[in-house]
Amino acid sequence: MARLGRRPRHGFGDDGTLPPPPDVRLSNNGRRRKPPGKLAIAWTVLWTLVLFGVSVGWFVTSAVTLPYRAGWAGTPGVASSVRCAAVGTDEDKSVDCFASFTSADGATFVPYVGIEGHTDFRDADHAARLHPDGRTISVVDARTVLFTLAAMAGALVPIVLLGSLGYFSSSNFVRRRLGMPMRPAKRRLKVTLLVATVAGMSALGLVIAGAVVGG
Repeated sequence: MARLGRRPRHGFGDDGTLPPPPDVRLSNNGRRRKPPGKLAIAWTVLWTLVLFGVSVGWFVTSAVTLPYRAGWAGTPGVASSVRCAAVGTDEDKSVDCFASFTSADGATFVPYVGIEGHTDFRDADHAARLHPDGRTISVVDARTVLFTLAAMAGALVPIVLLGSLGYFSSSNFVRRRLGMPMRPAKRRLKVTLLVATVAGMSALGLVIAGAVVGG
């Protein structure tokens, strides 16, 4: 017991050691920060999944069309009599282009096929590849290949960032639930940022190269 008339010596006397101060985070104005609510967490997770799905779809779509634009797949031939028309409203207007396709061996002729991807191919014949559906062609051009590779590299940036964020968050949640110690994520964070930076710079370089080739 502490002696009368004397204040207890916290941390050294009979009162024992003091508990550690609570981990309270303060905002810029000195007020206590409130943890995010369940609704905010749910919205964050939902939009993260949506953006991740859009990025994956963007990457897969570009990867699927790349062999045709590079001339590696499809029926080789020539696209001629290219015709383009504006479709849609003023807020969502786009240009659709169509052409006639003749295969290289002359065995296949399709008088009306759609041109996927870039549409700046008017008034000239272009090397093209007919898709297996028989209704779509891809123009074989260095510019389209560069822009496709740029799209794939650009899609990798959110895929890497969001995928790593989801992995780190779920891993920390599971380890916290199981009472396991947290692993330092500085090294993995550096690798993630490095990969995302390289992908972003590659996308920018490919876009510039495509613009130079097109010019």
